Amino acid sequence: TAAEVERLMVDGAAVVDVRLGSEYDRGHIPGSYHVGMDGPFSAWVGWLIPRGRPIVLAGGTDTEHREAQRQLQRIGFDRISGALDGGMDSWQSSGRVLSTFETVDIEDMAEWIVSAQPMTVVDARDDHEWAAGHVPGAVHMYVPDVPHRADEISREAPVAVHCATGYRAGIAASLLEQAGLKRIIHVNGAYPNPLSPFRGEG
Repeated sequence: TAAEVERLMVDGAAVVDVRLGSEYDRGHIPGSYHVGMDGPFSAWVGWLIPRGRPIVLAGGTDTEHREAQRQLQRIGFDRISGALDGGMDSWQSSGRVLSTFETVDIEDMAEWIVSAQPMTVVDARDDHEWAAGHVPGAVHMYVPDVPHRADEISREAPVAVHCATGYRAGIAASLLEQAGLKRIIHVNGAYPNPLSPFRGEG
């Protein structure tokens, strides 16, 4: 139940939401991890969450939760406390608050940058992708580094997070929320490389 999930979170459990990024953006449990089943799910959970920490699954169907559990058990994650019954509707109907992110595509981000609107762009791709081309002025913060470097990001302007496809950006966005950032924009779409008019610097 929502109450049990909340209690487990207070006790240190990690809530992992397995939905698509656009669905997570529309409403999710504050402080949850977004790691969708549409990507390398177990690899990212294994990288971000210490083995032995209890995990609660959320957002998916029963079939998706069972598959998520199977994948996690294959990498030695056997402390699955359960799954949120009834999804986000049950969480909200219990009187608990959902968090939301704005979802945009890469063209929207490009328009904002050209218009010089106040914004921090966080590039969550790896070093090789960054070196091949990136948005001038962006902050390079590979997904696993986000929890350790989030305090480098200004709280004064919205933060737009992108990667190559939107999948890793969704993970990074959830980590930024855990770090206390409030105005988070998930760039959920493909980033052509090189992206005209944005070219790698140097």
